[in-house]
Amino acid sequence: MTADLARVLKHELTHSFVRQITLGRCPTWFNEGLAQLEEGATTAGLGTQLARTLAEGRLPPFSELEVSFMVLTGDQVGLAYAKSLAGLEYLRETFGPGEIQRLLKLIPANPDFNSLLQDELRLSYPAFEREVGTYIDKRYGS
Repeated sequence: MTADLARVLKHELTHSFVRQITLGRCPTWFNEGLAQLEEGATTAGLGTQLARTLAEGRLPPFSELEVSFMVLTGDQVGLAYAKSLAGLEYLRETFGPGEIQRLLKLIPANPDFNSLLQDELRLSYPAFEREVGTYIDKRYGS
């Protein structure tokens, strides 16, 4: 078992568990962000580029990242993964890992993630977008 294989297995197993828990209704950005978080990834490697790209408004909002990343351009894909990870880092650091688990369990009954965020965290998608942007800017902005 190599470190790379362990990382990939953690990532893919997370996708499998998320699919089971959420009945396949998890937004892509949340699913990808959590899989990266579980594998031990951080936004540090792409943080500066992510902060710059977000400041320039060149990445779709989370609400548009609910579906497959296949619709994104090649240069947007890597940053969409980084943004997804940043969203989960923000949730973990702000609300704790238990809140991520609680949200996952609530998705099957409330697949509209905007309303789930609003009901459970008192954050609309636009507010969440701003909070994650601030989180990224504080860590990696110039």
